[in-house]
Formats: sequence, structure tokens, C-alpha cells
Amino acid sequence: MKQDSSTGSKADINAAIGERIRFYRKKKGLTIVEMAQRMHISKSALSKYERGEVSITLDAVNELAKVLDLDPFQLLDDSSGTHDRSLFHTPTEYEPDYDKYYAYSYTGHGKAYLCKHVLLVGKTTGHLYAEITDEQNYRNCKYFYTGEVFSDSSKQRVYLVNHMHREDIIIIEYSKPLGTAPLQYAFCVSLSIGVNYPIACRWLLSKTVISNNKQLENLLTLTNANLKRYREAGGFFVDEKALITLNGESQ
Repeated sequence: MKQDSSTGSKADINAAIGERIRFYRKKKGLTIVEMAQRMHISKSALSKYERGEVSITLDAVNELAKVLDLDPFQLLDDSSGTHDRSLFHTPTEYEPDYDKYYAYSYTGHGKAYLCKHVLLVGKTTGHLYAEITDEQNYRNCKYFYTGEVFSDSSKQRVYLVNHMHREDIIIIEYSKPLGTAPLQYAFCVSLSIGVNYPIACRWLLSKTVISNNKQLENLLTLTNANLKRYREAGGFFVDEKALITLNGESQ
């Protein structure tokens, strides 16, 4: 008998959403019993959601996202059409000590706009909560990336992959003395999927939250002097040795 393609597609969607629920539940450190209690549903019902055995309603998605501190989009997104399912089960235990950086960028696919992120960097692993609206509740992000950290005597490189779309990659590199600097520029390359094109840009990393958006735009907007240097070099780069202050002056 010929398989109904619409039924197969629906089953794939249920399975993908279930894997995301399981991934984020484990990432938050919740057992399936604890999660079910917070949802006010039975353990059996939650298990069926995670295994993709039943269709999930939008009301349930909203409730799950609320408990997991997520945007509902993070559970529903299916823009790529395919998923590397092994990434959902990557170990998510955090290293004992992570350096937390508030990251800011002024760029976009189209008209530039200010984006805020949180970057967690350990000795060997890193996590990026991208496009957040609140630095204090950064786990409620639009995109989540996780990956590896590579270091040498002078620089640190964080290689990150969107756990839902393995083709979506971000690489961030900055000078090693960042831990003692108030603010520092970093070089970022984003290799996106879908309608977004690859882009290289300058990010600003800070150990503390910067709330003045106008100040951030001034620090991140490329100047005529920047553009002149890029034209002369025939490429884009970031002078990572220049540590900066909040008023934009080089140190």
C-alpha cells in the first residue's frame, strides 16, 4: 500500500518537536516527572509528546515554552526541512566555570539593526544565546548554538552550531586578554541557511550589560576610516588588539 505522504510528514513534525522538548527539558535539568508536574499533565502524556506519538496543540506548545523559558518558535521552527537528530542528544552538562559575555552586533541580512546575545565560554565548550530581548532572561532567545572552544597563547575561537540546523554555523574569534578588558571587539562569521546569506561582522563583547543602545550603535557602526582600511586590504577584518571604553575611545 502506498504511504500517505501527508501522514508521514505530520509524523516527522511530531517527532522533531518531541526531540526539541526532550532536548530543552534536559538542558534545563528537569526530569520528565518534574516537567510533567510543572505542566500539570501526566508523565505518560509528556512522554508521548517527547516520542512524537501524538500531535501537540498550540496551547500545549505555549505552555511548554513558558515552563522551559523559550520562545514557542524554538519548538516549532522547521525552516530547514531536515534535522541532524543526533545533535538533540549531545551532552548538555555545563562545565564548572563559564565566562559569561554580553555580546552586541549591529548588522543584519538587509538593513542593519542592533542585536543582543549572551556568550558562555568554557575551556573546551561554548554556548550562544542569540538575539535576546532581555539579558537577564537570556535563555529566552531566538536561536541557540553550542560548540567547541579553541585557544592558543593569544587568541580564542568559539565554533558554534545551531543544534536544530547543523548547516547554521557561527564562528567568533577574539584576543585572549578579554578576561581583563572592560570591552573588546570580536570577529564574527555567520554561515546561515535558508534566505540568509553568509556574513562577517564586528561584535562587541562586554563583561557587563550595556543598556545604552545609542552608545552601542556608535561603537559598532563602521566608520569611513574602517571602510578605507578594508578596501586597502581587500577584505574585512577586526583589529582585536584595540580594547575600547564605553565612550568609544581606544585604550
